[in-house]
Amino acid sequence: IASLENANGSMATDMRAKLREKDDRVHCLEIEAMERQRTLETLGKELRELRRLQGERDSMTDKVHAKLSNQKGLARNLENAISELQSAAVVHESTVGTGVPDESVIDQISGILSNLLMVMKVNLAAIENTEETESACTSIISGFSPATDVGELDTTELNRQLDAIIRNDREAAAHDLRSQLEEKTNALKSTEATFSELKTRIDQLRKENDSLKIARKDEEEKLNSEIQQLRDQCQTNLEVLTKKEQELQVLRDSLEVNDGVGYISGDESEGDDEGRLPIPRVESIDSPNYSATQTEALATLLVHSGSGVDQARNLTAAEAAKAKADLEIALMDKEKVSKELKCQREALANAKMIISSLEKANKTMLEDLRTRLQDSNTAIASLLDKTQESEKVSKELKEKLEKVEEEKQKMEEEHKTEIIKLKDGALVDALRLASKEKEIKELRTAGSNVSNSDEQDQVPEQELK
Repeated sequence: IASLENANGSMATDMRAKLREKDDRVHCLEIEAMERQRTLETLGKELRELRRLQGERDSMTDKVHAKLSNQKGLARNLENAISELQSAAVVHESTVGTGVPDESVIDQISGILSNLLMVMKVNLAAIENTEETESACTSIISGFSPATDVGELDTTELNRQLDAIIRNDREAAAHDLRSQLEEKTNALKSTEATFSELKTRIDQLRKENDSLKIARKDEEEKLNSEIQQLRDQCQTNLEVLTKKEQELQVLRDSLEVNDGVGYISGDESEGDDEGRLPIPRVESIDSPNYSATQTEALATLLVHSGSGVDQARNLTAAEAAKAKADLEIALMDKEKVSKELKCQREALANAKMIISSLEKANKTMLEDLRTRLQDSNTAIASLLDKTQESEKVSKELKEKLEKVEEEKQKMEEEHKTEIIKLKDGALVDALRLASKEKEIKELRTAGSNVSNSDEQDQVPEQELK
């Protein structure tokens, strides 16, 4: 019983320590869940910032598209003006070849150039918003006032200023796009780093959850084994008690004595027997080994035998002595039997006392065992309740982990889509820059062609002057 109490006490202390450890682990997991919630909030803020940057990038791309459309319109106008100038130059060369120059052709060329300058003015004012571009546009417009003579136009200066404006615009757009791309790449790197940290944390949480599951299973197995051992011990104790009760019942049944059996009274003295002579002869007494009833009957016969019996006359002295000796032996046997009976009665009383004390001890032990069994059952029930609570807590933590994993997967998918969109936007921006550079090269070639045609036209005009 003491060992059972010690085992129950040690088991209760162990279970309390384990429950405290589980509470500490649950507290740590709650803290980690709060930290994850904070990281998720920071990631949400970063995503909102990325979306804002994406909106700014889209607005910048729209602006670039508008600028490119304006530049394309300007290029189309330049191409139309160049084609008209080429046709007018051909007509002018034909008139010069005949020797009769046509002034209407010269007026047509000057009108085309003035219209071209006005279109360039409008387009450049719409494209550029900076002070540098505005000053460049004003310088171009002031330098090229409407003129009637072709010789007053400086196409090289016009091409140079156009190249400077386009170069500045291209450099500014490229710088803005590069800065945006750098910011986006930095944001992507930071998001990837946060994702890697989240992955490592989730892996750690999974490992901790697995270790907690394994520890909980081990504890449950230990508890089940301890409960089974306690049940087996209680069963064995009950079996031992039943066996002891059966043995006590057998002892009771075996030690039952008839209370009606009495003692042989030894009040008759030998002096009375000696005074009563002659002693009658009893032929049935042949040996001193008589029972108690036989000796008592013999004594009564000898005592109550009368002196006037006829058979006493025939007894001899030897036979009387022999009968007297047999009587003494019978009396001694009677005393021995009475002493043995007294000893047996005392032993029976002692056995009854021992049996009663054993019954009392067994009853007290049974009561103690029942109380301890009830205490152990209550402790087992409390432990089972605590294990159920720990299972509930573990289930809640599992649900929280599953929610966090789902949110993580959603965030990963959103980040992947954002990364794909950003990569696509970067490719589109690169393609747009390449197309813009091609258009700028085409404009430069067109400007060089215009300058060459103007130089060719200036030679006959000087001759005409």
